[in-house]
Amino acid sequence: NKDKKQKRLLLDSLINLYEKFSAEYTRNNISYTTFTRYRPFFVRKPSAKDIDTCLCKKHENIQLLCDKLINLSVLKEKNIEEVVKQVC
Repeated sequence: NKDKKQKRLLLDSLINLYEKFSAEYTRNNISYTTFTRYRPFFVRKPSAKDIDTCLCKKHENIQLLCDKLINLSVLKEKNIEEVVKQVC
């Protein structure tokens, strides 16, 4: 409808946001599919060009290691923050 809004980037995964929403609003019992369907059009998942973070070997290496351990079924957590909390 030619509606212009400022683009917003998700800072967390939709699954984590859904879990936070469900915990905070217990009276609003909606499914994950409905939750994702009602996401506003201007809220986007960040792409590589949108992220202004460090992509050096040191920081990217942790993500690559976790991805490989998940593929090998060594780790069950897909959220890297949870993995770091468990390790530390």
